[in-house]
Amino acid sequence: MNARRVRLQKLAKLRQKQLDERVGEFGRATEREQSARERALLEYERHDGAVALRQGAAQAPVEGSTWAEANEWLELCGLYRDAAGLALSRAETAREQARNQVLAARQALQRIEVLDQRLKQHEDRANERKERRLHDELAQRSRKGSR
Repeated sequence: MNARRVRLQKLAKLRQKQLDERVGEFGRATEREQSARERALLEYERHDGAVALRQGAAQAPVEGSTWAEANEWLELCGLYRDAAGLALSRAETAREQARNQVLAARQALQRIEVLDQRLKQHEDRANERKERRLHDELAQRSRKGSR
């Protein structure tokens, strides 16, 4: 194996390590997205409960303080819902970026592997030519010697 192939194989190991790191980050980003999705679902349900509570308060005669508390609770749940939706959006974006980094790292590794494979094929063909030349030279010498 020549020095170029040795360097390519070292580079392939580096690219494989980078790919493994990107895959790990993608897994973590997917977990964060799932967590954010669950949190957003919880906050949407809590907001729906606050809406129902306020509607119930609107249907029955209640004190002003109860009405104000229901409104404040609804507003607070709306803020939490919006924040959870924003966090989910960010988590989805981060997961997509991590996915794209995995694809880019995989392509970089594949390019190195293809280059290494082509170089190996080139070396194999060169070795075959050398062997044929040597075989032909030996055959010529044996023909000259037998005359």
